[in-house]
Amino acid sequence: VLNSIKEGRQIIFSFLAVFLLVVIVGIVGIQAINQLRQDFREMYEYEMVPAIDMTHVLEHYYQNRFHLEEHLSGISNETYQELEREIQHNNHYIDSVLIHYHDLTLALPRDEQQIIRECHNNFEKYRNLESKILRYSRSKQKDRAVELFTNESYTSYKQTIRPLVQLS
Repeated sequence: VLNSIKEGRQIIFSFLAVFLLVVIVGIVGIQAINQLRQDFREMYEYEMVPAIDMTHVLEHYYQNRFHLEEHLSGISNETYQELEREIQHNNHYIDSVLIHYHDLTLALPRDEQQIIRECHNNFEKYRNLESKILRYSRSKQKDRAVELFTNESYTSYKQTIRPLVQLS
């Protein structure tokens, strides 16, 4: 009888040991899965979302360039006012995204902080040139507007998109 009680205890302790081992492995597994989920969320929020946002900024920026060209050439079905409204709408979107990331620059690495500042400054320069071209175009000084568009704005456009491409 004593032998069977001893054997019973050993079996119970063996099952408890296996049970504890399974519980410990389960807890470690759950913690690893939670950490993986958190790492993925951070990667998505800090890498993917900004890349997608910067891609949208590039798209709106290109649309503005295209609308500006339409404004100068007069080949568009849209009126000058509609084109200017589209440009203004796109500029508002671009500004809102850049301001959002400018406000978050302290959380970004130093190189990305610099790129955001550079983008913001380049957009301001290009925006001023864009306004000047639109003023010339509206005031029937198409030759001057086309000259600015062809020469100066192309260089400014390239300088503006270069840092954006690094972020997207």
